[in-house]
Amino acid sequence: MDTGNPGMLGKELNGGCPVGQKFALPKCAALLWVTGLAMAGCGGRQSIVREGPAVEPAAASTAAPAYRGTLVMIPGITGDAEGLMPVRDGLCDAGCGMNIEIVAWESSRHPIRNLTDLKANTARARRIADRLTRLYREHPGKPLVLLGNSGGGGLAVLAMEMLPKDVIIDRLILTAAAVSNDYDLAKASAHCGSIVNIFSRSDVIVGLGTSLFGTIDRKKMRSAGYCGFLASDGALRKDDKLEQIEWKRDWTQQGHNGTHAGYRTRKWARLGLAPHVIAAAPSPLKDAQPPSEPMTLMSLSNKPAKF
Repeated sequence: MDTGNPGMLGKELNGGCPVGQKFALPKCAALLWVTGLAMAGCGGRQSIVREGPAVEPAAASTAAPAYRGTLVMIPGITGDAEGLMPVRDGLCDAGCGMNIEIVAWESSRHPIRNLTDLKANTARARRIADRLTRLYREHPGKPLVLLGNSGGGGLAVLAMEMLPKDVIIDRLILTAAAVSNDYDLAKASAHCGSIVNIFSRSDVIVGLGTSLFGTIDRKKMRSAGYCGFLASDGALRKDDKLEQIEWKRDWTQQGHNGTHAGYRTRKWARLGLAPHVIAAAPSPLKDAQPPSEPMTLMSLSNKPAKF
């Protein structure tokens, strides 16, 4: 696939599940879970008006700062980029000078379909892989970090597996990832310097929720965003490239109460998440001055996105 055309980023496919995969759960259960997702998405969110599927960074009044790398963030299955805006702001508060791109799904009206349509999600992951490849080739040696939240964590892992052999990003960060806890990360880890998985056993969305409706990779179980990636004996998996961090009660002082919404608060992004982003860069970014608007909305739709 042409990596120079990241704008044509997939189109929504019909059907809620992959072939052979059926869900016969009561509609009321689905409604309650989707309602929980919507409420979780409100945690820490600022009042932001959607400008459309793509927004160009605001023009700076002075010369553009030197390119300091890119952080690509993928939201959960509700699909909207606004939920990660507080995360973006918190990272900037912490002095992260990287460009920040938030990848919005093409639809926020069908979260269950976004979760269960593996064929569409594979196509979405391919477009994300193409974008990462383009960034890697256009800016060799510069920091490149991928962050996936909730269902976006599943897309992030799939995208990593699709990268060309020579493309290796600095770090993959997963928060509340809706990925099966026994998922084999070998292919993904081959394309990054390290993987950080942050999980919480207080997060029912990726605990009970994925047990009922399944993970992005279509397994009905508690996800790695709930209990971490596990070894065959059920213990927390250990790997040189994998760092697993469980939510701690004292994180409440950082704005993260252990629930699904806690990962998207500005304060926790500044105090809890930013160190993992900044540490991934080969050179220190602590004193970097971020651009006035270090953000690009990249829509996974059939409409060209602007970068």
